[in-house]
Formats: sequence, C-alpha cells, structure tokens
Amino acid sequence: MSTADYKPRLSVVIDEEDFLSLRQHLPIGFQKVIFNLIVKDLIALFNKYGSNQVIAAFCNKDLDLTTICRLNIGDKNGNDKGSRSVDSGA
Repeated sequence: MSTADYKPRLSVVIDEEDFLSLRQHLPIGFQKVIFNLIVKDLIALFNKYGSNQVIAAFCNKDLDLTTICRLNIGDKNGNDKGSRSVDSGA
C-alpha cells in the first residue's frame, strides 16, 4: 500500500444502545461529516486551552457538546477564565 492510499481511521467501542440510538438520529451518510467536525473542534480546543485542561473538563463532566461554546476554563497559557468562542482564530 502506498502512502497515498493510507487513510487514518478512528475506531471506538460503544454499547449497543448508544449505537442504535446514534443510527436512529444520525444517518450513515452523515456520520463521517459529523465526527470529522467533532474531531476538528476537539483539536481546536486542545490548541486553544491545552489538552490536559480539555481532557480534565470532559472527564469531570464539566464539558460536553452542549456546553462546548461556553467554556469556563483558563486557556493553556494560564489566562483568565470566561466565555470564549471555540474558534482558534488569531
């Protein structure tokens, strides 16, 4: 296989109930689009706030997809807390 053929993939195990619910609400054709957007937003959050801050917020259930745009954590440089947009703009 050449490097041009390589396509990185992400696989996660979920329980059957979540799988069936996801399939009900998110048609197969949209799964790639939605999960790619989620991954890109997650990377933007890591870049803006630092991966440890974001991971801790998810693990503590301080952060979920419904609150992602209303972050109340300091950024990776130790700057003040407060509502910030998710974009990583300059």
